[in-house]
Amino acid sequence: MFAKARRNEHFHPEKAPPSAGGAQATPGSPRHGHRLLVPAATVTWRVDGPDMKMWTAPTLSLLFLALIHYAAGFAAEWRIPPPIINPPPPIMIVGAGVLGRLAADEWRTAAAVSSGPAAEVACVVIGVVRKADEARDAELRAEGIAPRIRADVDASKDKYPYVLFCASPGGNDDYAGSVKSALKLWDKDAPEGAFVFTSSAGVYAEDAGGVVTEESPVDEESPRAARLLEAEEAVIAAGGTVVRLAGLYLAERGAHNYWLTTENEIKQRPDGLINQIHYRDAARCAVAALLRGAPGDVLLAADDKPLTRAQICEEARRAPKFADRPQPTFSGDAETSGVGKVLDSSYTRESISWEPRFKTFADFVDMEMMTARR
Repeated sequence: MFAKARRNEHFHPEKAPPSAGGAQATPGSPRHGHRLLVPAATVTWRVDGPDMKMWTAPTLSLLFLALIHYAAGFAAEWRIPPPIINPPPPIMIVGAGVLGRLAADEWRTAAAVSSGPAAEVACVVIGVVRKADEARDAELRAEGIAPRIRADVDASKDKYPYVLFCASPGGNDDYAGSVKSALKLWDKDAPEGAFVFTSSAGVYAEDAGGVVTEESPVDEESPRAARLLEAEEAVIAAGGTVVRLAGLYLAERGAHNYWLTTENEIKQRPDGLINQIHYRDAARCAVAALLRGAPGDVLLAADDKPLTRAQICEEARRAPKFADRPQPTFSGDAETSGVGKVLDSSYTRESISWEPRFKTFADFVDMEMMTARR
């Protein structure tokens, strides 16, 4: 299906131009400032999006601007190898929730671009769930995902060349154990394949507003971070790839939704920096990591610029759903919490040819408003 380059095989480092998005890469890192080139046989499909500042003529409608903006992001760098398998190999997605379902959709899209529409239809996507749910399972089947209960998957001893573990750690007392069990279902000896684990950028120790890259120090004192790091270590040791995600959001999911719907005082500082990424962009990053990630690598998925908690709420209140909601009260200060961090995903963007469609949360709100005016 997809030709996949492993570390130090087929690819050759070359000095790359500065990243177009995100904070500047930290000087001195052996990885930052370099990129990995695709094999000579690979065809690059790339459309460089127009600078939105150039399209200010009053004759252009807001809808047309929205379509240009979305299309530019949609077309951003898919590097697709020649088709080598059709039908494509199956993929198992552990955690068929919002992120897993979007990843399945992105996987089928990648198959169609690489091998034609028939490959998209032929894609076998297994969605692993904790327990049966008739309504949800019907929805999964309608989306081309075959639901399977985790206990049944473990008992079957089946192995899959591509595995994406994106199940939430919530309600799981042995999260690292679940990840290790999923690793046993990965056919790492297959000609093609990869195991990708979606972790969290919350594992980083920085909390004073500094820039954080994929290689920055982690917080080994936090119990929550320790659980994720234990799972990460197992994946890296097995030759899988880790993708640390910034704060996920959709129109009605994410921190803004909680802050603008709760009646309680929020005991966090209003100027604290929050790094974010749209669910769809996170799914695209996970699929890109499956196709082009290096074994044992740690990647970072975030948009271009963090916003403060207050700014996020101000932006969200421009959208119709939250227009009548008051700005929440944040009671935290410098004595109770740090200012946060600035995520720099330059290395990830270069190494797996991925870019977020929504460069900031404000861009997403702009799109929501333009869509509402149609």
